[in-house]
Amino acid sequence: MIMRNGLDRFFIGRPHVAGIVYATAVVGFFFIAVWALSDLFERYSMHNERADLLGKLQERARSLAKGSDAQGWPPGSPFLEGQTETIASAALLQRITNAVTDAGGNILSSEVDRSGSRDEKGYQRVTTTCDIDELGLQRLLYDLEANMPFLFVELLMVQNRARDSGRLQVQVRVAGRWGGAS
Repeated sequence: MIMRNGLDRFFIGRPHVAGIVYATAVVGFFFIAVWALSDLFERYSMHNERADLLGKLQERARSLAKGSDAQGWPPGSPFLEGQTETIASAALLQRITNAVTDAGGNILSSEVDRSGSRDEKGYQRVTTTCDIDELGLQRLLYDLEANMPFLFVELLMVQNRARDSGRLQVQVRVAGRWGGAS
């Protein structure tokens, strides 16, 4: 009357098979527990790293808000200064001229570009063509984009002028935002 299924018949008389299945289950559960604990530890350490980064960012934001020494920021206003747009354009032209000269280049031509769209009102643009070597070009671009006021290189065209001299003819259009009448 008692019907036995196939598994019961397989395990009866073979205790070593039941022991192997039991040992396999215990080892499997052990590996699952180790995997879960390692995942938990990894998440916990990631959480701590993010909390440290958040603390550093909040501390930096507090120091910037208090007006303390802003580490990594160059001194000066981020906007072009001048009472009128013409004076701001002249200041931008002077800034670019100084940057080209400091980088060892010679200005061939320059012009104030008034062809900006209406959406970009307040931006002043200057297009300059200069003669400069490759290392000087790197210094020029770094100087324009790393210092104040914030300037944006909108166009950069480089031509090899003479292969023997190593000088380049560079046309660069730079834009800066005018902050209005100060």
